[in-house]
Amino acid sequence: MRTETVTLGEVIDRALLELESPAEAALEVLFAEDAPSSGSVVTLTVSNGDINVSDIVEWDSEMLLVTSVTGSVVTASRGYYGSPKTSHLSSTAARVNPQFSRHRMTEPIRRAPVRLEALGVPLIKSSAITRAANSERSASLPSDCRQVLRLYGFDKENLPFDVGGWRELEDLGLLMYPPLGEVTQMTVVYRTPFTWSTVPAFPDEAATIIIPEGASELLGLYAACWMLSGREVSRQEIDRSNEHQTQDQVRLQSGTGLVRSKWQEFYRSLDEVRRITAHAVPKHRPVDRRPRAYSGRMGV
Repeated sequence: MRTETVTLGEVIDRALLELESPAEAALEVLFAEDAPSSGSVVTLTVSNGDINVSDIVEWDSEMLLVTSVTGSVVTASRGYYGSPKTSHLSSTAARVNPQFSRHRMTEPIRRAPVRLEALGVPLIKSSAITRAANSERSASLPSDCRQVLRLYGFDKENLPFDVGGWRELEDLGLLMYPPLGEVTQMTVVYRTPFTWSTVPAFPDEAATIIIPEGASELLGLYAACWMLSGREVSRQEIDRSNEHQTQDQVRLQSGTGLVRSKWQEFYRSLDEVRRITAHAVPKHRPVDRRPRAYSGRMGV
């Protein structure tokens, strides 16, 4: 399966493009000083822009709550709404009262990969196995293995062949396979969960994730839809709302219609990615269990 790597910051940018038109984007300001990464309160001088008391300023991924303004000097509380305290450069513009903050966008993006996997977009990996000839009949499963899909061996001419009769012992973390003679090189193909590079720590905007090729837009689109509705909207809910609102043009043009159209766009994109990735997912072929033939008395 072909994959691509994206950062959390790139996905947030994509989600904001889905949510904000140029006219809806927050006003930007510039500060004359850099901001350190520590401290609960910061005092800054506004070099370009306008800020008032009680404004929320988003600088990179940190949110600041303005508590006082004297001329162009601003005092603000740091880490508002649980956002991380980080250092900031004066050359980076901050946003005033954004409708959708980057920090809040992180939560739906974190849950998006799990939902994609549940909705049928898998991540398939392969891992090489080296064994001693005529001896080993088991190998440790990769640490990130969710389900083994296929096992390949390589003959003396380095040509791959499909190994049958293998068994996955998940509790023991082992992959059992039949005698393979002189074969020493194998490749296991398996399904793995989506994970951010900073796991188990909360991902920052530099965190990366590996996803199937063509699925990068789905993460941002899911986050944008979730921010509009405050939850995930299923296909069934969309179908029911279409039945009741087909003739109601006023509601179709309202916020309800926007939410529904965005979720419809997400599910259309999801179906496209599933069609693209379907051919790259091998069928799960473990050992075929056959009934044992007993001889003699019944039950022996």
